[in-house]
Amino acid sequence: MRQRSLLRVTLLAIVAWAAPIAASAQPPRTIVLSFEGGRRADAARDAVVMALAPEVQLVTEQQAVSTAAQIGVDVSTPEGMAAVVSNLGITMVVLGAIEGRGRNAQMVIIVVDPANSELARRSGPTPQSAADREAIAAAAVEAVREAQAVLERQRTPEPEPEPEPRPSMFHAPEPEPATTPAAGWRPRAFVGYVGLRVRNVGAYVTDHTGYLHYFTSDAYPEIDLELIGRPWSSGTNEAMRGVFFGAQGSFSVGMAYFDSTGDQAGMTSFRFRLDAGYAGVIGDVFELGGVLGLGIEGVQLDVADEFPSTLYTYLRPGVLGRLRAVPDFLIIEAGIGGRIGLDGGPLAAAYGPSLVFGGVDVFLGVAGSIDLGFSWAARFGYLHHALGFSGAGGSLATGVSGVDEAVEGRILVGWSI
Repeated sequence: MRQRSLLRVTLLAIVAWAAPIAASAQPPRTIVLSFEGGRRADAARDAVVMALAPEVQLVTEQQAVSTAAQIGVDVSTPEGMAAVVSNLGITMVVLGAIEGRGRNAQMVIIVVDPANSELARRSGPTPQSAADREAIAAAAVEAVREAQAVLERQRTPEPEPEPEPRPSMFHAPEPEPATTPAAGWRPRAFVGYVGLRVRNVGAYVTDHTGYLHYFTSDAYPEIDLELIGRPWSSGTNEAMRGVFFGAQGSFSVGMAYFDSTGDQAGMTSFRFRLDAGYAGVIGDVFELGGVLGLGIEGVQLDVADEFPSTLYTYLRPGVLGRLRAVPDFLIIEAGIGGRIGLDGGPLAAAYGPSLVFGGVDVFLGVAGSIDLGFSWAARFGYLHHALGFSGAGGSLATGVSGVDEAVEGRILVGWSI
């Protein structure tokens, strides 16, 4: 009898000693609440739940709702949720939300304790693809592991810190680790536009007798195309992020014009330009850059008896600026460029034979894009060419001076990545 009593006491002592160890070895009871941010956030939460299943003992939201009904509390209130967390023995609560807007949006994972004190926080990309959801799940696992370490430190008192050794004159201090700068405003890598350009053009030449030769047109539409590329905008090389390239062109067929005799005839207009430049972002709000372009543009007249067709080849150095008014939906744009004439085309043969020309163009507009990629732009511009003739005269007259100018408006829609 005494042996049985001794055995029972021994077993009870072993169980009492082992119970705390077994409890500490149990994975923490954790609940993952619904993420804020719509359907994409829901998909990210599903990925987080799957990733945390091997790490913790998960409590489902349905269990929380059932427990709230049993104990008679409202789980949608902070007090009711606290009562449910206490009743179920939950150690950690995982929260998630999409914060920010546009390209600066990110998924934030926060782990709190039953008292709603933050234990850990991680950030990941917005859940737009499977790779993004995997990155969010990995961030959640890191946050939960850090939270577990924090809870362990809270249960275990920290040892007294050892006194720091006196610095030695023979050893230089270790350099501080470099910090990665914030991503900031990074314009889209590629944007393609298609739209409508509405122009009003006119060219005027005064000959040596004072007679004015000209042609002018009413406003007419052109099909407008533009492509902008910033291949290194998302790279790690800071110096290359500002490099950009561009190409734009437009054309129309069957438009009408009036010559100096008042007669009306048909014409075809066209223009094409290639650009290369560099721009830098200031304060995450303003972008300022320089650009150099090579272009050709002109008007082909069906009847060139009174005035010849025009064809200008030119270099265009310029500057441009963009103000980020509403990221990235509304960006205010402005620019100015010089025109350095390379070849005057038929005008030189008609009034020269030598022609020197130059000019300036300006534009002001707005542009924007949304996360899915849809992009838009609206711009207003003015072009002015000053013409100077010399020589014995051309096929039509001996020219002295002239002007070629145009006013235009552009409406563009497209896609960006």
